[in-house]
Amino acid sequence: MQKLYVLNDLYVDPAHRGKGIGKNLLNRGKEYTIEHHGKSLILETEINNTAKHLYERLGWLKDLQYLHYSCFPDIK
Repeated sequence: MQKLYVLNDLYVDPAHRGKGIGKNLLNRGKEYTIEHHGKSLILETEINNTAKHLYERLGWLKDLQYLHYSCFPDIK
């Protein structure tokens, strides 16, 4: 088994977008994964996320092979 890291809903306040913050956060996530010997880093976001062009420009690959399912049990 190897470590797998997940970024959920990376968010930059609209007043600060376009300043390289998202790029820096994504690159830092990659660095962290490497530093901690992770197998991969996954970014999970909404299908209509407007930052998808940034992700693709930075070399992130959209998963076209697998569907991802989630289960949210009612934990009490």
